[in-house]
Amino acid sequence: QACAKEREEERKAAVERMHEWKEIEASCEKNQAPTDLELEAQEHAQQLVEQARIFKMEQEDEIKQFHQLILNAQCQATRDVQIQEKK
Repeated sequence: QACAKEREEERKAAVERMHEWKEIEASCEKNQAPTDLELEAQEHAQQLVEQARIFKMEQEDEIKQFHQLILNAQCQATRDVQIQEKK
C-alpha cells in the first residue's frame, strides 16, 4: 500500500511538472518575436491576398463594362426601331 501511494504521489507530481512546463513553453511561444522566415511567409501571404483582391475587382469592373455595353447596344437597337417606325 505504501509503495502504491508513493508511486501515485510521484505520478501526480510528474503530471503537475509536465503541465507547468507546457504552460512555460506556451508563454515563451507567445512572447517570441516572429522569425525572418515567418515574416517573409506573412508578407507573401498578404501579397497573395492583395493580388486576389485586385484580380476580383478587375473582374467585376470588366463585367460591369460588359453589361453596360449590352445595355447601350439594346438602347441603340430600340432607337433604331423607333426611328424606322417614324419614317
